[in-house]
Order: sequence, then C-alpha cells, then structure tokens
Amino acid sequence: MTTGFADVAGGERTEDTALRAHLFFDGLTMAERRLLPFLAEPQRWSVLLDVGPSVARVAGQSLIEKVRLATVDDADRDEMVMELVRLCVRADGS
Repeated sequence: MTTGFADVAGGERTEDTALRAHLFFDGLTMAERRLLPFLAEPQRWSVLLDVGPSVARVAGQSLIEKVRLATVDDADRDEMVMELVRLCVRADGS
C-alpha cells in the first residue's frame, strides 16, 4: 500500500499531501466546497447551501463520508483535511 511519502535523508518524509488535497478538491462540487470548512457545524449547513435541513443533512453526511473514504488509510489525514480547508478559503477569495 502506498502511503504518499518518500523517505529522504535524516528520516524526514516528503509528502504529497498538498497534491492529493488538490486532486480531491478539484473533484468537489461548488456546494461541497462551500460546506467543507463547516463540516463540524451542521447547524449552518442549511443556510450555507440554501436548502432545507433534510437536504443539507444528507449533503453534509455525504461529504463527511467522502472525506473519510479519501483519508481513511492516510497517515497524514489531518494535514490533508487542513489543506482542503485552506483550498476552500482560497477559492472563496479570503
């Protein structure tokens, strides 16, 4: 199994986390990109997506599962998620 790391001198690892995050981000819809930084705030999903609570809940849970599946075997899952949030902020113009 590939971990996404290459060993280099001194025991440090060069990671391709940013590249994997970019590839994942490119596959997200605009609604998913809006929702991603707020996955921990389900009470905001409906307003962010401009849909009813049931639709927002399904969209949010679906995105949570999508992120989980993309990072489940990733030793750098936290770094990848943070890079995804940074990409969302940049895409939003902030």
